[in-house]
Amino acid sequence: MAQVSLGGFGHKKRADPGAILLNAVQSKRTLCLHRLAEDRNQAIRFGNFLANPAVSSHELLVTAGRQTNQRASGRYILAVMDTTDVLFPTQTENKRGFGMGRDGHPSRPVPSSGPGG
Repeated sequence: MAQVSLGGFGHKKRADPGAILLNAVQSKRTLCLHRLAEDRNQAIRFGNFLANPAVSSHELLVTAGRQTNQRASGRYILAVMDTTDVLFPTQTENKRGFGMGRDGHPSRPVPSSGPGG
């Protein structure tokens, strides 16, 4: 199976911190940089990596799509999804009962035996 990564981002120096970050996300099951990092320096490195203009969301998504395609190729997979609304109230908006929010669509791949099975 191919090695899992976040992307190459044009240089090995950028790919390595991405691989370390992805490994931390997979093992610790969180997206909080401070919880992912082993120490303050690593938290700063993670932040610098994500803030680097060469680290694009486009390459993150393309890499994830390719890896998903490789894993699912030749298999039947169900994508079980749900919609979640996450609110981030700000102080002024919170006083009026409103907040900024994002819709999330988490999905969980589930192996299937195929059509009709």
